[in-house]
Amino acid sequence: MTYINFLQIIARRLDGLKKDIIDKVVNYGEDILNDEEIEILENILEEYSISNCPNCGEFIDKSNYEDILFIYDEGMCDSCKNNYDNIINE
Repeated sequence: MTYINFLQIIARRLDGLKKDIIDKVVNYGEDILNDEEIEILENILEEYSISNCPNCGEFIDKSNYEDILFIYDEGMCDSCKNNYDNIINE
């Protein structure tokens, strides 16, 4: 998944000014943003800034956007989710 794909997914979860800023970055790049918009973009991205699985502590590469979204949505990495599902299904 590319950075742009990552932003497109985030944009679908937002509305208003935040969505408009993400859409602007997707369509025109970050260089078009003014200082206020850059700050808003940084705040949005900070929310998705995950460096470790909160459950097991596994390191998550900041450019692995699929893992970041998975952890953001599930609250744990894929390995932890599989272990959890296996325990529940036993």
